Amino acid sequence: MESSLTIKKAIDSPSIKQLRTIHNIKIGDVAKIIHIQILRTIQLLNVTNTMNDLQVEHTVFEILERYPHESIEDFCIALKKGRNGLYGTVYNRLDPSIVFDWINAYLNEKSYEREQINHNKYTTSKKSDLPIDDFYRIGIKQQKKLDEVKNKSANNEAEFRRFQRDYFNKKEDVGSSKE
Repeated sequence: MESSLTIKKAIDSPSIKQLRTIHNIKIGDVAKIIHIQILRTIQLLNVTNTMNDLQVEHTVFEILERYPHESIEDFCIALKKGRNGLYGTVYNRLDPSIVFDWINAYLNEKSYEREQINHNKYTTSKKSDLPIDDFYRIGIKQQKKLDEVKNKSANNEAEFRRFQRDYFNKKEDVGSSKE
C-alpha cells in the first residue's frame, strides 16, 4: 500500500473528519491504523531509544486531535519519509517530538504540492475567447456603472450629512427656545 501512495493521492483522500462523519468509520478504527503505522516505523528503525506503549498511544491520539483535516494516507507518507531519512537523520532515538516534526515537514511539502496543483489548474484553464475590442467595451460599460454607483453613494452620503446637520440644528433651536 505504501509504495503506491503519493502526496497527490493523499490530497484527494478523505480526511479523518470526513471518514468519521461521511463514511461513518469509528475513531477507534482510524486510531488502530495510525497505531499500526507507528509500530511499523518503530520496528523498521534501528534505534535503542524508542517509544514505549504509552508514548505510542499518546502520539496516536495527539495526531487525531491535532490533524482532523488530514488523511490517513498523509500520516503513512510522513512516517515513511521520516524513517527513510528524508526529514533528517534519526540519531538513535524515536519519540513523539520526532514523529510530529516529520508530520509537520510533510504537511509543508503537501502544502507546496497543493499550491502547485492549484497553480497548474489556474494557468491551464481555458482562456477567454472574447475579442479584445469586446473586452474593452464591456470594461468601459462596467466602469460607467461603477461610477454611477459611486456618484449615487456620494449623493446619498451628502444627503445624509445635510439631514444630520439639519436635525441637530433643529434640536439646538428647540433646546435654546426652552431656556
